[in-house]
Amino acid sequence: MIYIQADDFIHFLSKYNTDTLLKNQKIINLEYQAVNDDVDLFDIKDKKEDEINRYKEGYDAKIFHNFLLRFTIVDQSINDYIKDDSTDEVVRDVLEDIQEVMEDALAECSVESFSPEIGGDYRSAEGVADNPKKVDTDDESKHFVIAEVFDEGYRREMDDGGYKIITQAKVSVYIYKRPEQEIDNKEQNNTIQE
Repeated sequence: MIYIQADDFIHFLSKYNTDTLLKNQKIINLEYQAVNDDVDLFDIKDKKEDEINRYKEGYDAKIFHNFLLRFTIVDQSINDYIKDDSTDEVVRDVLEDIQEVMEDALAECSVESFSPEIGGDYRSAEGVADNPKKVDTDDESKHFVIAEVFDEGYRREMDDGGYKIITQAKVSVYIYKRPEQEIDNKEQNNTIQE
């Protein structure tokens, strides 16, 4: 037989009742606040579910992006081997077949390669990597003009018609350098004026 002292039992009941009352009071306060704020509890639940779905979609999009990134790297490597003059002709033929299959797979995922326009302004070109290779020029009108695209970029078409860059294109740009004679004349003029 289990014996419980009356005082312990009464203390247990009062603590249980106090905890239950506090929990019920919190629920009542939340319901009261929701009514006072003209917020329906179902709206709160729906908003939280929408927020969770947005997080899930963002997470899924990130996983898909990284998945595509790996395939674009492989595709670019295949392109490099095909362009390499030292690649054996038989190997080149096999790589071209693989590249064709790879391009089809990427196209099914709405991924395409792209090249920025040669002669376009690097500063306003979309999808180009930072720190381009620099090519000196004495033609001031070519300053920051794209000289060459040496690695294509990859982008995915989105539902809204826009593009999400997967891999940025790598380019070289012209950088204007004044001719040495001009620099020497200006230095002489600065020296004379001093």
